[in-house]
Amino acid sequence: MLEGKSNNIIVDSDLFSSLISAIHSFTTAIQMGELTSFTTHSKKILLSVTDYLIIVLVMDSGDSSEKWLGTAYKIAHEFESQFKLANWNGNRSTFSGFEPKLNAILNA
Repeated sequence: MLEGKSNNIIVDSDLFSSLISAIHSFTTAIQMGELTSFTTHSKKILLSVTDYLIIVLVMDSGDSSEKWLGTAYKIAHEFESQFKLANWNGNRSTFSGFEPKLNAILNA
């Protein structure tokens, strides 16, 4: 799990990744269609799913979903262009060099 700029949300990244993966697997298994977002009282969570990735953006509930969904697609495209995920060996440190590009996309 890579993290871009943060607004001081403290989260166990492994727990959060597992939750997102489980929700995605559940909605796929029961043929509900692809989950693209969900909300809490103060946050909106957007999901952009590709063959190899689930990009998750956490934002304030009043932020524009359309703008940030485009950002999520751009992150996925840049990530998949930089790394060949079909041959990934499971080592997450392979992706450590992506954080500057991630932050640049988020700050654009």
